[in-house]
Amino acid sequence: MKIKIFVLTTLIIGLMGCGGGNKREREMEMEKEMEREHKGSTKNVNGWDRTIMLSEREMQMANVTVGLPEPAGRPSDLSVSGKIVPTPTGSAVIASKFGGRVIKLLVRETAVPIRTGQAVAVLYSPELQALLREYQSAVELQSKDLIKASLRRLGNLGLNENDVKEMIQQNKTLGEFTLKSNASGLVSSVSILEGQYVEAGAPILRVESNNRLWAAIDLYSSDAQYLQAETQITIYHQGTNELIGVGRLTHNIRETGTNQNIRYLVEIRDIKMNASPGTKITAQFSTRRTGSFTLPSEAVVRSGDKSYVFIEKQKLAFERKEITVAQSSSNRVTIATGIEKTDRIAISGGYLLQSTYQLRFGDQP
Repeated sequence: MKIKIFVLTTLIIGLMGCGGGNKREREMEMEKEMEREHKGSTKNVNGWDRTIMLSEREMQMANVTVGLPEPAGRPSDLSVSGKIVPTPTGSAVIASKFGGRVIKLLVRETAVPIRTGQAVAVLYSPELQALLREYQSAVELQSKDLIKASLRRLGNLGLNENDVKEMIQQNKTLGEFTLKSNASGLVSSVSILEGQYVEAGAPILRVESNNRLWAAIDLYSSDAQYLQAETQITIYHQGTNELIGVGRLTHNIRETGTNQNIRYLVEIRDIKMNASPGTKITAQFSTRRTGSFTLPSEAVVRSGDKSYVFIEKQKLAFERKEITVAQSSSNRVTIATGIEKTDRIAISGGYLLQSTYQLRFGDQP
């Protein structure tokens, strides 16, 4: 209480000193204010805890004025660079179950669509040729056991009896076969060339789901405050500036490097143009958060790493409210969350209210 009296006394001396008057009048005014302070202020107004109750005189002396927040100004767009990345759960690898040489490559380029069952390459496999000849010999000998054993070995390569018969009937060169895609989507990579020998299981093509595209973008940590889960992000092709689609934030990887970048993953849901992984893109989004407001800098008080404003709950009664600051300048502060457009806020005198609050209640929420 002694500290409170000292603070109030200092304030009164300063104000009375500026306003003039004789010494006795100033002393009498100080005594009245100290007597009012001794009586205390209401700590609970209509059920509100931690409420500061001021008198008209205290409002005038502390220059506490009340006003409504202003809507944030027109938003500006922020552009950042990035690239299309493989879909986390939508990629498929096309590979042969047995080794062979690529006779003809039917899909040569990336970013082209393919469908399940589409032929992608023609290969010749000495291993397959040997097994097919073995099967033919078993059929000629009409040996059920040999046929069964031969089909079992071919089955290990993913071929059933109908597949074997079809291959023997359609291919003039025994051991030559057509590899077909096991997925639909966009070709994201081609791993082989014509004439090249590939091992069993080695990837020949990689296909990404064309129902979804994903992009990775890098932001400076100072700009990351604008990117929230609900932020709409427009993705353009970096070379042609053609619209790829519109997406929303899905993950933030938080890969912080020497330039203090944070990496985000964006799922592009409204796809206007197909793009393959590796395609460079430009992402644009608004730097204004939905429902943001601005206040004079004096209205916002800070304590530690938190920011507060004082809201007038009823005449002369103020309640402290924690807020989230989006950005600030020399004379205005943009508030992201914590206030409503109808809140009557102490737009001046905030630091006196904060000092009074701390003296009465400590710095608890």
